[in-house]
Amino acid sequence: MIGPRSAARNGCRHAARARLLGRLGAQAGVATALVLALAGCAPGLSTPATEACNAHAGWLGEGRLEERRERIVETVAELLTGEDPAELRSASAAMTAALGSGDEAAFTAASAAVADACRENGWEPVEG
Repeated sequence: MIGPRSAARNGCRHAARARLLGRLGAQAGVATALVLALAGCAPGLSTPATEACNAHAGWLGEGRLEERRERIVETVAELLTGEDPAELRSASAAMTAALGSGDEAAFTAASAAVADACRENGWEPVEG
């Protein structure tokens, strides 16, 4: 397995995969690794923001959304910084708040807003 330090030397795609797999652990599964390997770095986003978008898309693509909901909210929030697009940070904060309040409709809307903000800032989901 590629470690975060050696992966950083091999470019954004490998670094993103190594860091995310380290955060999500072995349960991340092959689907997330495939999403990360193919998605690469979005041109309009920082590497951590791209990782957040990759993580969110991987979570959606794996199904079993309830099982890993808290972890994905935490992962996305940890990856984003004040320099990332405001709409992405706001959507992440809304996901965190909705999770805390148990408001399913607000969580669903905030999750969709994260996906929208990722795409609006140059991230593209893997085709296929």
